[in-house]
Amino acid sequence: MRERPDWMTNVDLLILLALNSSDMLQVLSPGIISYNLGFSRGHTSRRLSELAEQNYVEKVDDGKYRLTTTGKRHLEGQGESF
Repeated sequence: MRERPDWMTNVDLLILLALNSSDMLQVLSPGIISYNLGFSRGHTSRRLSELAEQNYVEKVDDGKYRLTTTGKRHLEGQGESF
């Protein structure tokens, strides 16, 4: 199992999993992610900004994000437990 970086939270992992959960819906907004995960939109937006800064997600349009290759590789190495 790949260890997560010190800055990464459990919420970050859930966001990465949400962005990786569908081949059809590869781009999601903070509002959709927060609604489905049960976190505030503000908290989700802050974590998405950190994930984007670390290159795990990329902002593709105003308020829309998708997983990067780095994010996918992290999930592949992460396995089931976190």
